[in-house]
Parts: sequence; C-alpha cells; structure tokens
Amino acid sequence: MDGIGIAATVRRLISVPWRITVLARSTAERFYPWDRRPCPVWRHRREAGSHGEKVAARFLERAGLKILARNYRSRHGEVDLVARHGRELVMVEVKARHPRARLAPEHSVTWGKQRKILGVANAYLRELRLRPPAVRFDIVEVWQATGEIPRCRWIRKAFSQAEVGLEWSR
Repeated sequence: MDGIGIAATVRRLISVPWRITVLARSTAERFYPWDRRPCPVWRHRREAGSHGEKVAARFLERAGLKILARNYRSRHGEVDLVARHGRELVMVEVKARHPRARLAPEHSVTWGKQRKILGVANAYLRELRLRPPAVRFDIVEVWQATGEIPRCRWIRKAFSQAEVGLEWSR
C-alpha cells in the first residue's frame, strides 16, 4: 500500500470516532487481555464472583466453547454459563476462590446444588422447544487473589444426571 492509500485509510478511520475506540479496545485486548491482568481489589464477594464468571467465560471461549447465555435463571435456580461445545449443550457452574481457601471450589457444588442445576437445565431445554441435545455439566474453578493473575481449572463432566437421580421432564 502506498502513502496515499495509508493516508486515505487513516482519514476514514479518524472520521468516525467510534471506529478508533473499537480499534483501540481490540488492540489492547489482543496484546494485553483484561482477564490476564492482576485481579483488582474487591469491595464485595459479589464483585469477585462476577469477575470470576467473566474470566471463566473468556477461558471457555478460548478453549472453543460458544457461550449462549450468562446467569440463566429459572424458577429452579440459576446456572452461571450455558455454552455449546460441538453438538453438546454445556451447563457450567463457576466457582471463584482465593488460593488460600480451605475448601476446594469443586467441593462446594453439593448434591442439592447439582439438583438445582439439573432443574435449570430442564427449564432451558423446555424453553428451546427442540429435541434435547446431549447435555454435559461442568465446573470451572477460578483461583484469584488481589494483585495476582487469575488461574482457571476446567472440570469436564463434573456430574451427570444419573448421579443426581433425576430425569428430564417435558
């Protein structure tokens, strides 16, 4: 590209201010993504949890999953992420913890919580009104501390319908 082509491109980009903003954001995320920065200081546990969910969603997108819904709620409860991995529908529970926490995040997804997640998955499938695809239940652990870069661990097929003891209903 010659000098005139470059100048025309720059003029076109500068003429629309939002294009510059989008270009700057995409460049910043490409070279220094926000989920690989040290964690900020949180005022509430809810802020830490929402940051952990964002980090987990970004982690799963990089792993090849397509995020369909975040914080999907039904009368049965809530599931943090609903994703698609190939032909499977994946219900993801995100657990954010401090690295010095006594209890591992995966142990906090108890049998009762698994039943709630299964109920939410059932409601989601009824809402789709399609033939139910294969459904998988995963857990993503996010270890995060103030000033440290968050680390994720993905537990695929953390539990199944048979383990919980419930069936799909229509």
